[in-house]
Amino acid sequence: MIDNQKIKDNLAKSLTAQTEELNMFLPYLLQDIWELGSPCADIAQLLKDRLPGEAKILDLACGKGAAAVKIAKELGLNVKGIDIMPQFIDYAKKKAVENNVGDLCAFEVNDINTSVNTHKGYNCVILDWAGGVLGNPVQSVPKLKQTIVTGGLIIIGDAYLNPSSDLNDIKFKNDYISLSSWKTLFTLEGLKPVETKTDIKFADNFALIKTRAAEILVKHPQKKELLDSYIQNIQNKQADLEQNITGVLFLLQKT
Repeated sequence: MIDNQKIKDNLAKSLTAQTEELNMFLPYLLQDIWELGSPCADIAQLLKDRLPGEAKILDLACGKGAAAVKIAKELGLNVKGIDIMPQFIDYAKKKAVENNVGDLCAFEVNDINTSVNTHKGYNCVILDWAGGVLGNPVQSVPKLKQTIVTGGLIIIGDAYLNPSSDLNDIKFKNDYISLSSWKTLFTLEGLKPVETKTDIKFADNFALIKTRAAEILVKHPQKKELLDSYIQNIQNKQADLEQNITGVLFLLQKT
């Protein structure tokens, strides 16, 4: 049985919201931002010359489809993106057409917890900054593995704890594990590290989101505490990235 409340909570968490009450406002808050995770250029670069032309890629929690469109446009590969937010999927379809890759991109509204059990035989699967939607790393990595063929690739966009981090200073301390823990997990799951990218430059979208939050507040003044909390969460996440965690893209191969 699908736990709809859990789906709502995971959606909120994946977009740095602490409560599903904010979900109804997320499309408005994030309307100015296409790339909702790692830079799409970095993801495409990891895959360049590593997949055959007929390869199929699965992008889970694809957001607005930025990575899928980038991969299709630059590498000429077929990508299926899945996200639970209908507004994001509508935008992804629009951007695929605008970029002349509508024939290479397919987008679907669904809970990726269901999709990992029904989508098989892909050459590559991507899970980028999905905020634990599939569970913690120990839970999510096996789920990703089952969607791809032997020899297929996995891209995980996430972060790891810096060795010098003080856990008392980390705002989202329960969300991250150490780099050595990631590596141990990959070994246990029979995944071969191909490339690890840490020099990631995330876009600073704070001002855009803050402006949209102020606009919502004009119409919904009773949501001030909720919106203030969301803005604070974004600041906390940025502080963690600057001081206590390192953003990373793992490229792995299923052996």
